[in-house]
Amino acid sequence: MATGAVKGINQNVNNQRTIDNIMGSLNRVMIILIGLAALLALVVIYNLSNINIEERMRELSTIKVLGFYDQEVTLYIYRETVILSVIGILLGYLVGIGLHRFIILSLPPANAMFDPTMTLTNFIVSALIPAVITAGVAMAMHRKIRSVDMLDALSSVD
Repeated sequence: MATGAVKGINQNVNNQRTIDNIMGSLNRVMIILIGLAALLALVVIYNLSNINIEERMRELSTIKVLGFYDQEVTLYIYRETVILSVIGILLGYLVGIGLHRFIILSLPPANAMFDPTMTLTNFIVSALIPAVITAGVAMAMHRKIRSVDMLDALSSVD
């Protein structure tokens, strides 16, 4: 074997172990990123909703004095948040498809290839996470809207 034509021998078992290690690492990184993204979404949506309610306290008090029910007042505030969440989900799809292409093309080693297909489940799960967070924050803010003291908010001087 002194011809130099053979540089090395690699068994399929070794290749499989390498690919399994890469996939395991990639799955752990994805779980961490998804968790951090969900936490960031929770903080952003909660803060924006809280600021929105605080800035419109007089308006909400006026609506409540006019006879609107608490659910109607909550929907009055949360229509904007739901619309912005839907727009964010749709824009996230566009960015996610581009990021998926980039990862599929650049990450795998030379002797392997990732499955480039995206299923409907990918899109459903990626829409459900922000939708559940938005709904959870809406329920938390509904309690805050319910506890608004109408007279106190209307009599306060800005």
